[in-house]
Amino acid sequence: MTTETVGILDLGSGLRGRCSTSVHELPQEKLRKLTQGLPFWGAPSWWDALPRMHNQQILFLWVEDGFGDMLAVLPCQIAKGAETAVYYNVAETLVSESNFGSLDHLTLSERERLEACRQTVTLRDDLYPAFVGSISNSWCALTIDSDKSDQQIRRCIQAMTDLFDIVADRLGCGARAIFYVNERLAGMLDSAMSRLDYTSGEIGYEAVLDIEGSSFDDYLRRLSRHSRAVVRGEKRRFGESGLSLTVARGKKALTPEILELQAAVRAKYGLSTDPETLRVQHDAIRGAFDDELLVFSANRDGKPVAFSLFFVHGEAIYSYFTGADYEQTSGTFAYFNLVYYAPIEWAAANGFKKVHLSLSAYKAKLIRGFRLEPVRGFLNVKGPSQQDAAGIFSLLAISEQRARAPGHQEKALAG
Repeated sequence: MTTETVGILDLGSGLRGRCSTSVHELPQEKLRKLTQGLPFWGAPSWWDALPRMHNQQILFLWVEDGFGDMLAVLPCQIAKGAETAVYYNVAETLVSESNFGSLDHLTLSERERLEACRQTVTLRDDLYPAFVGSISNSWCALTIDSDKSDQQIRRCIQAMTDLFDIVADRLGCGARAIFYVNERLAGMLDSAMSRLDYTSGEIGYEAVLDIEGSSFDDYLRRLSRHSRAVVRGEKRRFGESGLSLTVARGKKALTPEILELQAAVRAKYGLSTDPETLRVQHDAIRGAFDDELLVFSANRDGKPVAFSLFFVHGEAIYSYFTGADYEQTSGTFAYFNLVYYAPIEWAAANGFKKVHLSLSAYKAKLIRGFRLEPVRGFLNVKGPSQQDAAGIFSLLAISEQRARAPGHQEKALAG
């Protein structure tokens, strides 16, 4: 798609909409102001790297006032088929639980209703292309000028949601969604999205740990007795495994061995392990980032057998992906040490305030003291499948809420 497909749109209230295919086409000074202080996934450097990393077509929708001042921007992507990652694939969201939701957390009658809706939803090929207002790593990066009045912000949100729907129409996308919206932003979007017939629901929970103190012992003191026993036991088993732990910062930490370990994890979960695809991804990461990269490795005889990759940004570190040789790490608890304990210890020792982990595996995160921050989704499928698609989305959102297991969080912290 070219920007001429959209042009400059009059969105009412003195606002105009634009669509760009590169982050460099946006007003750079205003973009830096809008994104200052956002999480790593909201950084323009991340948006710039994504097309090279995942062969994604990213479109940037932005709203400006009559003077050409950019007021809001929303990075989006087009899901063209089954090759699109499940986390941003509207069709897969509707026909399976590969993105979010769990049949185990629905009653028998709810499962029957879900299957009945799926029977009548258009075949998945007819749900492509889809327009999705979210980007890797499971993040809605809608950014709005917070200096504006509440009334101006409401008008801006309405203009952006109108622009999103107009672009989806012009792209021929019957299915469209905005996924992974934090609660504050979702509350601002509710009215505008409902007006456009979108169904909303909680589709996951980001795990965040607030670092208090400067040592791992400070972290342990915040946990319940049960959680402390779990953590100490898993650290002890790792220490007895014969594996050594190293921390490396910078692009040199992304070695060929790391790529092979990542492929092993992807194979376990049925994802593409094409070496060339992964090499392109790693090259793009190394080309865009250096000091932001933080790799925790478990090594046997000097060779990495498992790792976790984090990004350093502001006062926080953000998990991205992992890899492991399952035969070499079986029974060692390497995963929990590389994804939880070593990053927590490193963050505390180096003055960082938060550790962010990805969605899913909520019970494990709650036991280890993380809090869960809901993220919501808004979905609409134009045409005869609209009502059944809304029913599917609502039921999956209900099951996701139940999977969170409310109440466990309070038990993990000693208070």
